[in-house]
Amino acid sequence: MKKENIIKKNYQYTRIFEQIKPQRSKNFLFYLEKTDKKDFSFGFAVSSKKTTAVTRNFIKRRMKSIVRKYNFKEGFNCIILAKKEVAEVEFNLIEKELELFFRKNNLLEEGEK
Repeated sequence: MKKENIIKKNYQYTRIFEQIKPQRSKNFLFYLEKTDKKDFSFGFAVSSKKTTAVTRNFIKRRMKSIVRKYNFKEGFNCIILAKKEVAEVEFNLIEKELELFFRKNNLLEEGEK
């Protein structure tokens, strides 16, 4: 995943959080915005209630490594908001949960896994 494909600015997060209704799963909230751009972007956030910066960064690294494994279609922005309980969940269960979301919303390229 290239650095251009990461949502970094606060105003981008705020705009998506205010305009998009989240899709919920056991450990994540997904904010998916369809766009007309020839690109896709991901943002990663972790609930800061009762978690340290080390734990939040650990969770973000795990999510980024999972997202790097897939080839995505163009034309969307996605923010993945992880709940604090994700730190105790096994990596393969997190991967399955994220893959299920990607497939459910038809975000993966044809022929992907």
